[in-house]
Amino acid sequence: MIVKIKKGKHSPLLLFKRLFSSIIIFLFKKEYKLSYIVRFTDKSFFQFEGYDVFDYSKIFGFSFGHHIKNESFRFGFRMITDDKIQISSYSYVKEKRYVEKLCEIDYNKNYLFKTHYIKKDKTVYYKILDMTNNNNLIVDTFEKVCSYKWFGYKLLPYIGGNNPAPKNVEIYMKNI
Repeated sequence: MIVKIKKGKHSPLLLFKRLFSSIIIFLFKKEYKLSYIVRFTDKSFFQFEGYDVFDYSKIFGFSFGHHIKNESFRFGFRMITDDKIQISSYSYVKEKRYVEKLCEIDYNKNYLFKTHYIKKDKTVYYKILDMTNNNNLIVDTFEKVCSYKWFGYKLLPYIGGNNPAPKNVEIYMKNI
């Protein structure tokens, strides 16, 4: 599926539709997993200017509780050059943001992104595999996050921080 985010927008759907498309996905579960095949192409490339060049866009993840800036974790990304994308872990814990670079990936290649949250450990695991190179493991790491809330929801792609997409953006994503 190609996720399309229009110029001037942060996400592919209106807020109302976004809330219902990412329906509350867990209640009282012990762990949560999301996996997507992701591919960035030339239609994915964009650059912010000035101070916003340091903003991260987000691919997918989870949010706990009622607001993403309380407790959440996601894969973040930003364009480094016209052929490299930086992938980072992007999380909020008790309203404090944490960003850690995980790797750099190429355009026009399929990557398997996996995230796994384990409630009892309050730990999220990040894994990225290069599907065009025999599923070569690129990233396998974890971080302590979120104090568990009784509900949460899946987070969808989101472009920018302060500023929306400077052009139409397309990202290939397949939920597996």
